[in-house]
Amino acid sequence: MDASLIADKGFVREADENLIPLQNGCICCTLKQDLIKQMLKLALSGRFDAILIEASGICEPIPIAQSLTPSPNASAAQEDLLELCYLDSITAVVDAKRMADEFDNGDALTRPGIDEDDIENLLVQQIEFCNTVVLNKVDLVTPEQKQRIRAMILALQPGAHIIEANYGAVDCKEILFTHAFSFAKAITSTGWADAIAHAGEPETDEYGIGTFVYRQKRGFDSKKLDDYVQRRFPASVIRCKGSLWFADEPDTAYIFEQAGKQISAVPYGRWLAAAPKGQQAAALRANPTLRKAWDATYGDRCTKLAFIGQNMDREQITAALDACLAPEW
Repeated sequence: MDASLIADKGFVREADENLIPLQNGCICCTLKQDLIKQMLKLALSGRFDAILIEASGICEPIPIAQSLTPSPNASAAQEDLLELCYLDSITAVVDAKRMADEFDNGDALTRPGIDEDDIENLLVQQIEFCNTVVLNKVDLVTPEQKQRIRAMILALQPGAHIIEANYGAVDCKEILFTHAFSFAKAITSTGWADAIAHAGEPETDEYGIGTFVYRQKRGFDSKKLDDYVQRRFPASVIRCKGSLWFADEPDTAYIFEQAGKQISAVPYGRWLAAAPKGQQAAALRANPTLRKAWDATYGDRCTKLAFIGQNMDREQITAALDACLAPEW
């Protein structure tokens, strides 16, 4: 629970051993080991059938899940904990009214009144990396708004089980002892990853929620792309993620990521085309899929960007990105 909600009321006494403060950090990063140790104590007590972790709205879900998933780098306390319990489910709670307000007029998650830009990115991350979504306050939205929100959630996480609720009232059977969470599935089943993995025609539903993938072999002109994403990136795009490369850095592969107003391009490795010829040949022999996609000019360098949004103009976005490409080699 958030200590700030109860500290001023005097509910927590210094000697109360049932409430353990985790201070000066967040359970998704600096306090991970503290969380594991306290959970281990609870598990060893034998008093509980399940442990619910209610993270704050600014927590990233993946680091928390990693703490509760077997890993070669697990600490001794983590290994002890995982012998006693398992990560059963990750549930994201979505405020239907707020989402409806954001999605109206095609301005999803990009309206100028939002001060905390990171919240938009975290909201997308929390929906993408979960197996269940509680869509709360559905009584405050119209049936059409509700269906549009459901469509957007499923565009971000196609495998999500959506539970509609008011005042957070949910049958515990729907979120406890479900055996519904799989780390490997959650990390690979996001809408953007699914769109890239299953190439096909762009999809758009009756509410204007759609996906498409931009593919290109040529590299981008970094200045042109930066100008586009900073000044002219369309508000209709809710989520964009994938790989790209810049002509002035031909050896480096970048991950491009956008959620709401948050946009970044981060190096994540080197293209095989930048490796010595012998290493290239060995990798191509071992990987038929890579060999089939290999380009005589660009090698494995390519751009694959999955777009998820509402009422997107695919042709306009494609033309704008094409205009940011560097000249052909």
